[in-house]
Amino acid sequence: MGVESRERLQRFGPQALRDDELLALVTASGLSSDGGLEVARELVRRFDRPAESAPDVGGPRQVYEQLHWLRRRRKEHFVALYVNARNRLLHVETVSIGTLTASLVHPREVFGPAVERAAAGLIVAHNHPSGDPRPSAEDRAATRRLERAGRILGVPLLDHVVVAESGYYSFREEGLLTS
Repeated sequence: MGVESRERLQRFGPQALRDDELLALVTASGLSSDGGLEVARELVRRFDRPAESAPDVGGPRQVYEQLHWLRRRRKEHFVALYVNARNRLLHVETVSIGTLTASLVHPREVFGPAVERAAAGLIVAHNHPSGDPRPSAEDRAATRRLERAGRILGVPLLDHVVVAESGYYSFREEGLLTS
């Protein structure tokens, strides 16, 4: 985990790492003081935030703005945003990093952190390196699987936002989610 986490830290910044990866890096020997300070700041930002001051991600525009770092990625990144009952952000996690044109995702990787954090709901997002935010057939199928899993677990999938340099596509706004 250490080498891969360090590489992702250097390439994508601390916001692209999970909490456990950040903690491992900040406590690991050999992390440069600049990198260690950056990781420590990200951890403080995540954990030292009262719920009422957490960002509101109740709409796709807020999700798009929150995930600005995804817009120019050259590989697909699938990200989950876990929210409380007021759509305040509890946690962001990069679930998978795919290829130029695909990202594999399974409901267990998406909903595990939701259950651990007692999230009231979740929003998923991924980027399209092509720049076109329109969803593929695979995007639509993955959304249906996640929506069904959310209903079973009692953690509704609130939206699936496809992020691209040119804008975003919201499954909720397009009427493709019923939760």
